[in-house]
Amino acid sequence: MNDRALIVFARSPVAGQVKSRLTPLLSSQEAADLYRAFLKDSLAQYASLEVDVHLYMADEGNPGVDLYCAQLKKQYGHGLGERMEQAFRDTAAEGYEQMVIIGTDHPTLPTEFIMEAYEALSDVPAVCVGPALDGGYYLLGMSPLICGLFDGIVYGEPNVFSLTLVRAHESGASVTQLPAWYDIDTPEDLRRLVSGETVLPPATMKMVRKLKARYGL
Repeated sequence: MNDRALIVFARSPVAGQVKSRLTPLLSSQEAADLYRAFLKDSLAQYASLEVDVHLYMADEGNPGVDLYCAQLKKQYGHGLGERMEQAFRDTAAEGYEQMVIIGTDHPTLPTEFIMEAYEALSDVPAVCVGPALDGGYYLLGMSPLICGLFDGIVYGEPNVFSLTLVRAHESGASVTQLPAWYDIDTPEDLRRLVSGETVLPPATMKMVRKLKARYGL
């Protein structure tokens, strides 16, 4: 068995249930279609890595995209922190040593950032965090299972990354910080995505072209 696992947190691309912060600009269906493109491109990107991909869905719905051999699982817990910690616990119980959790909201994230995370986990105990520009993080890795990284953190607040970094240092593990990157959550994020500063993957590019033609983004 591969000793590297990539835990992917996602939701079903259902109108009105994903990317709601984009709806001042897009319709609910367009926001869902854009998220479906993100999910499709993310899973294709993760499938190119030499890791076992575990797709943890937040709901009972169908992802609606090619899973690329990812193992489909369900998130459990009352809040995001509890759900992430449980996913790490389940993954560690399966025998994985290097574990990274990631989302599907950053279709332009360089693949080398993810591989750098696994390299940082080679000297245990270790924690690796990829800060998002909104104050959260796009990636969290640990080897082996390190409890306490999610304690006392209110997800969605702008201090999530900084508090997680404090928890990581408190654990006594070696800590690596990856380059910052951005999620696509707001209309401003979407405008940055379509600005052309980074190359877009295929499904996202197709959807962006439709939106540019419709809204002149």
